[in-house]
Order: sequence, then C-alpha cells, then structure tokens
Amino acid sequence: MSKIWPPFFMSKESRKLQKSKRKISKPIPKKIRISPSTLTNLPKLPPVQNLRGIIGTICSDPFEKQLTKSDVDEHQGRLLLNNEDVRSKLLPLLNGKNGENLAHGVKVTTFDQLCNSYKMNFKTWGNYRSYVLLGSWRQFVKDHKLKENDHVTVWMFRHNQTNSLCFAITWKRNFSKDR
Repeated sequence: MSKIWPPFFMSKESRKLQKSKRKISKPIPKKIRISPSTLTNLPKLPPVQNLRGIIGTICSDPFEKQLTKSDVDEHQGRLLLNNEDVRSKLLPLLNGKNGENLAHGVKVTTFDQLCNSYKMNFKTWGNYRSYVLLGSWRQFVKDHKLKENDHVTVWMFRHNQTNSLCFAITWKRNFSKDR
C-alpha cells in the first residue's frame, strides 16, 4: 500500500505549513583531497634567520613529508616529493622562460635549518612523472642523520639577488620506540 502525500485528511493550510517546515537540502560538496601538510600549522617562511635576506618576494607555502625508507636509502640518493604538494605549491614558482624544464632538471640550492647549502637537481622522474630532489640529497641525509619516519618541511623560493630557485628544508625527529 503506497502512502499518499499530502494526506487527504489535512486541510490546505496544514499542507502549506507542513511544506514550509521541510528542510531544504544543500548540495553535497565534492570531495577534496587534502594533503596532510595543510592540516598542520607550518610557518609561512622557513625558520632560518640567515635566510631572511636571501628569500626574495616569492616563497611557496610549505609542506611536510614523512621520510620513507627509500628517501633515506644511501643507494637511492633522492627525496621523492608528493605530486599534489608539488603541483599546488611549487610548480607555480617555475618560470619556463628561464629554461626551467623539470624533464631535464633544474639546478637548485637547498638550505638546511643551519643555513648550510647543498647543490641539488629538481626534476620529474620515471614513467609516473614523480617529482624528486637529486644530487646532494644523500649528503643532506648523512649530515643530519635523517632516518625513516623523520619529518621534513619543504619550502621553495627565489633567491633575492640571482632569482634562481632555492629550497629550504627543515626536519623533525621521529622519536618512536622502534627507532
């Protein structure tokens, strides 16, 4: 037996009142994939005092990455960056006019939180078009004794005087029991 709406025994006024009380459904928003780095409260600029004079007017929003076994493997020698973070935060800073082509790699200077510099290459890598930092990454890992599950925070900026691309990377230790 099917239900009849509005019920035949309701007066016209009652039916109008009933309709006005109905909730208007709102459209369901599309799912947006949120990077874990957007959920943390990261500083807008790298917390490295000596970099303040080097960072030009353009600096990316930071993102955080938990290091994987392959990121710290001495035979790999590369930091694999999250595609979504790179596309949304780093790629807008690239300038194709200066010959900055990630397929061939872009030479960058990477600064640590002590303001030491490392020469690296920022490029796309492999068939999956992953983004990596190569070059002195192995030395960076060794110098700072980085281990799997440690966290790095990454910024990209333009050098104030040379306009060249630079990275700043800070790190936090993971002090879990299994370390």
